[in-house]
Amino acid sequence: MIRVAFTLIGGKNWTGGYNYLLNLVGALSEHASDSVLPILFFGNDIDEADALPFGQIDGAVVIRSTVFNQNRQGARLHQALITGCDQAAASAFEAQGINVVFEPAQFYGWRFPVPAVAWIPDFQHRHLKHLFDLRAYWKREIGFRAQIYSGRYIMLSSEDARQDCERFYPHTRGRTHVVHFAVPAVDFIDDSASRAVADAYGLPDVFFFLPNQFWKHKNHECVIQAIKILKKRGKEVVVAVSGKQVDPREDRKSTRLNSSHL
Repeated sequence: MIRVAFTLIGGKNWTGGYNYLLNLVGALSEHASDSVLPILFFGNDIDEADALPFGQIDGAVVIRSTVFNQNRQGARLHQALITGCDQAAASAFEAQGINVVFEPAQFYGWRFPVPAVAWIPDFQHRHLKHLFDLRAYWKREIGFRAQIYSGRYIMLSSEDARQDCERFYPHTRGRTHVVHFAVPAVDFIDDSASRAVADAYGLPDVFFFLPNQFWKHKNHECVIQAIKILKKRGKEVVVAVSGKQVDPREDRKSTRLNSSHL
């Protein structure tokens, strides 16, 4: 049995990362329960509501530790970069007999004693450089380079990301693997329940659903322009938008859209 360590991805500011981890652990439970044991290391500062869904996955183990509290991440990263090893994380993982560590947007050091698989979902800072200030760009770039030049195997979420990775960082060739985004299969949809949700928001029988977060690179402006074009053609459409209204890269605390913008 391979014991794989995971830490929380995303959360309130990035539900995509949170759901990716939840689906990944769920898939391991369903399809690899005889060979892989997912062990999740969460800080004591994580809301119980965020940790609970992982604890409900068959076979998954949730461990709470102050080592993984948010306010300790900076010091641990500094140690990993300076000494080559995040010793606090190493001790926590070794105490649980961890064989492999899943390393998302963090770095445990080039001398870390446990093998690590780095996950890189995309390279938007390269393609959409204008959306990142200098500090944000280099924070992401240095993080990727640290993982790559430490000899990590690189896990990517699409063939497109793999091609980007091997083009931007040729050293990764032969070390990249694609694990596609996936969601649980839905066997049955209750039409009456779905309609009740739509009715609660005053939605018509036909509408477009746009669940993207209000981040610049999601390009909501393109949807607004499309609606304007359709209105000029005499076609009225309704777009239901559910994404979180906060972009961490924006100075203002939130970005809000309402019908007056359409």
